Amino acid sequence: LIAAMRHAKSDDELLAEMARLIREHVGADSCDILVKDFKESLVLRASTVHPEWNYRLKIYKGIGLSWEAMEGKPVFISKEAEKHPRFRRYPGYEMRVEGLSILPMFNDSGVTFGVVLLRKSSPWTYRPGERRELEEMGQVVGECLSAAGGPDRPFPPSLVIDKATALTGGTYPQLVPTLLALTDAGRARSAPGWAELLRDICA
Repeated sequence: LIAAMRHAKSDDELLAEMARLIREHVGADSCDILVKDFKESLVLRASTVHPEWNYRLKIYKGIGLSWEAMEGKPVFISKEAEKHPRFRRYPGYEMRVEGLSILPMFNDSGVTFGVVLLRKSSPWTYRPGERRELEEMGQVVGECLSAAGGPDRPFPPSLVIDKATALTGGTYPQLVPTLLALTDAGRARSAPGWAELLRDICA
């Protein structure tokens, strides 16, 4: 995890690398990392099976076993996970799910902000102490990810704008205002070309 944090160039790269390392370490068939957004949905941020679903797949509050883990207690199902009354399958997810472990992630205030979801297509025979190790793994991953500007505590747009202005204002004072203007509906529809954008930025 430390190596992943050192080399990742973005939150998305860090989450993807963590999911891969966790899956390999645990011996699961898949690993997903989901983070709660401001609309109280769990959003898929990393997946070892369907990374193309990142940001697109959302689990609304109260649906499925992931939200049971969001209450603060891990979910461990050794076999026949699909028969659990709260089990829900991702639309389009075809792999059989027999064993299932869902680990809550906590921020530094002790509040759950997401889950690590591990699946096996065969029964999960937990060895002595494995459940506790998995639970601690979820806590460590949460500590690694929970930070100002991280997935669970992103900077507000105003702070991002201030930081961007501080970094570029000395050399290109019109860079941030020009890019912000692109978000205006009228300017977006006009679709300025690169030449016009560069002229405005370098003005």
